[in-house]
Order: sequence, then C-alpha cells, then structure tokens
Amino acid sequence: VPPMPWSPEEFGGYLTYAKRPYPLVKTRNQGFLAELPNYEMPVIYEAINNVQNTGWQVNNRVLEVMNSMWDEDIAEAGLPHRGGVPIPPKPADIASNEESRRSWRRRAAVAWAANKSLSGERIATNLMLGTANRFAKYPAIYFPYQYDYRGRLYSVPSGLSPQGADPAKGLLRFAEGKPLGERGAFWLAYQGANLAGNDKVTFEERVQWVWDNDEAIRACAADPMNNRGWCRAIGEIAIDSPWQFLAFCFEWNDYRADPDGFVSHLSVAMDGSCSGIQHF
Repeated sequence: VPPMPWSPEEFGGYLTYAKRPYPLVKTRNQGFLAELPNYEMPVIYEAINNVQNTGWQVNNRVLEVMNSMWDEDIAEAGLPHRGGVPIPPKPADIASNEESRRSWRRRAAVAWAANKSLSGERIATNLMLGTANRFAKYPAIYFPYQYDYRGRLYSVPSGLSPQGADPAKGLLRFAEGKPLGERGAFWLAYQGANLAGNDKVTFEERVQWVWDNDEAIRACAADPMNNRGWCRAIGEIAIDSPWQFLAFCFEWNDYRADPDGFVSHLSVAMDGSCSGIQHF
C-alpha cells in the first residue's frame, strides 16, 4: 500500500512506524528538525509524497533469469559466485616439495581473499532476490522516502529499491504502464543505448545504434539464458548495466512485436544538468 503522506503535523512513510518514526530529513541536528514544522514548504511535501505514491512492481521476466543464473551459480552480470571461488586442490608432493607448497599457498590465498570479499556480495544478492521473490506477486509496491540535508530524495529501504545497484534497478519497473505515443520509442531506444554503455554520442546516434542492433537485442529477449549478449556485448559495445539492459531488451522486443498496442513500464533515466543546489 502507499506509504503514509508526509506533512508538517505527521510523520510519513511506514504505516507501522508510529512508535519509532524517522525524520523527514536525515540529519543529527535535532534543532533543525524541531524547526521544520514551523515553515511552510508545500513543494517539499508535495514532491516527496508524489515519489512515495509512485507504484513499482517486480519485473518477473528479469527475476526469472536472475533466479536461474543464481541457482546455477553463473557468476555473470555482476552476480557473485554463489558457492564461492573453489580452493585449488593440494598437490600430491606438498609435504616434500617446497616450491610446490609455495605455489599452492599463493593460489589458495588468492581464492581465500576472493571468497572473503565476495561474502558480503553473496549475502546482499540473496537478500535482494529473497525480497523480489516475496513481492513478485503484487501488482504494485511502494517505497517510503526521506530527504538528505541537500534536498535530495532517498528511498528508505536498501537492497531492492529504485535507487539500488544495477540488479535491483533491473528487477523493478513502473506498476502503471503508458503507451509510447509519438516520441516514446525514441526515448525507449535512448534508454537502451545508455544502459548498454553507448552514451558518449548524440541522442540520435544512440537511438540509431539500437535500430542497427535490433536483431541482436530481440534475440536476447527471446532466449536470455543462451543469448547472453545482454550481459556481455552487443556489437562493439561492452554492456555497462546488464540487468537494466535486459529489462530494456524485453521492452524493446514487446514494442517491436506490437508498436501500436505496446504499453511501456520502463523508467528512463535523465541527467540533471542544471541542478542549482548541486552546483552550489
């Protein structure tokens, strides 16, 4: 359900957080927080409530691919090895051959260090997938938000959120779809090129790149487990954000199959080039 709306009189966010609310702005300055209700800030409250009321849903096609790769321990597209990096077997002459023993220790140390660094990634991935699978059945899910001291909005939940890493963003799409309209296909292609990593050319060149690689993109959508260009490379472009790009591949394939009737659920990211507070 949508979170509680923020207002000068009421804490917003989680419905069950009344006994332990979190503030509108993330700060340790209690004096500042105490002053906030004394000021009229209608735009501030309208903005955060609009963002909180935006419904998302789990992208089940992306989730299916991610579950399969995780279950099969396919460490691609940023997924860590589920079982860890295997420790190399000890050589038969390890007790009598000093050079052999040193060589094995060096290789084993590399594997141990990799497993130590990957343990956090494995936990985070498991938690994210667990959350996505739990909420995949709902037509819409919502995220409560807070401001930081600069006025930027941040989702309170971490892991699976619209502001998470590439896998988390790839697992989410807007609950309310919209027809593409006259220019929607242009912006859908623009988003696809950006996610692939072809983002240093003009908007028109990015869109043309998608059309030039239409067949490869649609092949990824048709069989993503066997056609893994979506997490490796399309043409000469090494994929930058594989899970979001896979979500785009599914959308693009649906659009190409029914251009007039297609309804898009994909979010399109735009850079804020005139952010006054950021410049300040």
